[in-house]
Amino acid sequence: MPGIDLTEWARDVLTGLGYPGVVILIIIESVFPPIPSEIILPLAGFLASEGEFQLVLLIGAATVGSVLGALVPYVLARSVPFATLTRWFERYGRYALTGPEDLDKSMEWFDRYARWAVLLGRLMPGIRSLVSVPAGVARMNLAEFIFLTAIGSAIWNAALILTGWLLGSQWSRASEYTDIFELIVIAAVAVVAVSFVTRRLRRRWSS
Repeated sequence: MPGIDLTEWARDVLTGLGYPGVVILIIIESVFPPIPSEIILPLAGFLASEGEFQLVLLIGAATVGSVLGALVPYVLARSVPFATLTRWFERYGRYALTGPEDLDKSMEWFDRYARWAVLLGRLMPGIRSLVSVPAGVARMNLAEFIFLTAIGSAIWNAALILTGWLLGSQWSRASEYTDIFELIVIAAVAVVAVSFVTRRLRRRWSS
């Protein structure tokens, strides 16, 4: 959107459309991420502190948008061969700020952690918008995918919205706090992964 202030545009959509605007923006962010949730949701949280939204309904609307947005790449990936997806990422991925290496990274993540990848992937930088792809390629059960996506998205959305609500007019500083949150999630995932590998190695050595 050249020549457009994306933050002001997002504010106009939020204030003009209300909760449907939240759903629409999060769907767009999930499928095509030039307006990150790190801007949309803290801004929405600030607007909630000004009386524009109710927090619970706001988190619910954002989560609905996240699930609907996640279903788009899931359905596409489920119906398209992986080789075709790779070629698509090579040719067009740059327009969505992604590339074949991001696709490979998300597949590696999914292969290693399976269902946890969908749940925790919604909290991980660089994977959040892509985790639907390996889930679709792996033909993950649709109901399970929606359930895990909703839980992970609700946690992420609530964290960002509440941060914006607490910061008020300083909502743009939310990224300082979400970076810390993301590091905590990454550290927790690393601990779980190390623990899993350690248990596997001990079983192998003891057998």
